Amino acid sequence: MNPNPNEPGEEMRNGGERLPSFKIRLRFPDVLTNGDIIKVGAPPGFNLADSTGRCRRFAWVSDDPDAEEGWTPLPNSRWPTCTETEMTIYIEEPVPVVRDSLLAFSLEIGRASCRERV
Repeated sequence: MNPNPNEPGEEMRNGGERLPSFKIRLRFPDVLTNGDIIKVGAPPGFNLADSTGRCRRFAWVSDDPDAEEGWTPLPNSRWPTCTETEMTIYIEEPVPVVRDSLLAFSLEIGRASCRERV
């Protein structure tokens, strides 16, 4: 669900709008091993990177309500990187990530023509 910031509890459904907390949940049918790379593309006309080149408001998401702030399912891997059109997640774990493990994250997705929010 991608919550509507103006209507709490409702999902954002208007195409082309800025999504301040877009959530993506990924599961893979194979193990993820050291050196694997996951690429996620932006919808046409949207920008994933902020003005510093970082992923806009990126955060890993856990289903565990007791997960600490800053929690990551990939503790040995570097933080994902973004360009305007693509996010790259690097798998740099000494032990393979088991198949069907959940990798969930949120980030802000905004139209490329929108001014950067501070």
